[in-house]
Amino acid sequence: MQDSTLVKTLKGHSQMVMAVVINQKSSLCISGDYGGEICVWKVESGETDFLVKWHHHQDWRYSGIASLAISSDFLYSGSGDKTIKAWSVQVC
Repeated sequence: MQDSTLVKTLKGHSQMVMAVVINQKSSLCISGDYGGEICVWKVESGETDFLVKWHHHQDWRYSGIASLAISSDFLYSGSGDKTIKAWSVQVC
């Protein structure tokens, strides 16, 4: 961060990215977008391998992924439909 040089660009979303969380233990970068997609990347020492993409159920109140939090076994996503969903990250 000393010289502000861009190191990586992760691509895979079809809508505006709204939230990002990093799990340093498993080297995962997880992001959520306005359209309800959650993308997962394995990020290690220069590598950026795309792993998986999940989709939230959408209804009339929906406004995409607003927040993300991660524990050892689950990813939690908050959205505009006033719900928090738990996703298993053991498959990654």
